[in-house]
Amino acid sequence: MQIRKTLLTVAVAAALGACGGGSDTMEAATPAVTASALRSQAQALRNAGVTPEEAARQLMDAAESAPQYAGYFPSHQPTQSAGPFHYRHYPETGVYLGVVVVAGTSYEVGAIYVIGGPFGGSIDAPVPQGLVTNYITPVAPTPTTPPPAGAGNGCFDLALLDTQGTRLTVSYSYTGAMTGTQTIDSTVGGLVSFQGYQARETVTATTSSMQGGFTITAKVYAARTGAGEVTQYGMATEESTLAPAMRTVYTPPWVDRTASLAIGESFTATQNTSYSYVINGAETPGGSYQTSSTTTYLGNETVTVPAGTYDACKFEVSSGPGSAPSTNWFVRGKGLHVKSVNGGVVMEATSVKLNGQAL
Repeated sequence: MQIRKTLLTVAVAAALGACGGGSDTMEAATPAVTASALRSQAQALRNAGVTPEEAARQLMDAAESAPQYAGYFPSHQPTQSAGPFHYRHYPETGVYLGVVVVAGTSYEVGAIYVIGGPFGGSIDAPVPQGLVTNYITPVAPTPTTPPPAGAGNGCFDLALLDTQGTRLTVSYSYTGAMTGTQTIDSTVGGLVSFQGYQARETVTATTSSMQGGFTITAKVYAARTGAGEVTQYGMATEESTLAPAMRTVYTPPWVDRTASLAIGESFTATQNTSYSYVINGAETPGGSYQTSSTTTYLGNETVTVPAGTYDACKFEVSSGPGSAPSTNWFVRGKGLHVKSVNGGVVMEATSVKLNGQAL
């Protein structure tokens, strides 16, 4: 077992080294030489203007892009944080790749660790893989203009969902196989910890005339993790006439890439969801299930609903065999949902407000 783990560690080092940069050979690892080398590496990072967070991102991006490393890190995953680490989790292989970015702990800034899959290890005993600068030479990112509203494919303004105090209020009418009205009022809150992740908390109150009339308040936990992606972590709903209070967790968190799609492109997301009931303050496990859906960006068109006429982005969402796809329209540049056709049900916005102002 130890030989196998050692060979895997060598393979990891070789693959990362192939990603570019890094040192070739080192002098004999005496304490003085080692300390000097570490100081030189740290100074090189400071001189290059590369933050530990940026160095970690470059290391993990390099690992994901190396073909010979696909057996360990087979897909692009969002960067998450826990304790002094920035890390990415690869559910296909069960591997976690982490880099230390916070000083003042028992871990050295810039150190690389892996857990899971063929590497073994645990949260309390991650497997060390050396320093970022052993494998790549991080470079300072080129200064750029901040992403404009609607960055990504231009359909959504993800900055709105990442700005505390943003309020979105949309009222809908339902016709066809289901009739009634519904209002969704969402207010973006601050950054909080949810299941060990740093996430943005958004409080959403849904009031509906359907199913006998109800109001549900939910706290949704998500984070913007790229110009066109949002990572979803879960939600907590308060008790209502429909159900007791519930806590929903996505394991692992899933990445919504709708805002990054080009016209004609699709992406498929799988959600592994577990839920529990909260009754009288006590949490009781409820169960778990898996769902999968494919979203396709169909194009842009003008759409007219009772709330007005909008330049809209049109998407189709399919949940697999036996399920009718839904077609959805979002206000271009803002991302507010104004129309949906799902089987025999048509949902149209009757009022659209952003921070109290009608759109």
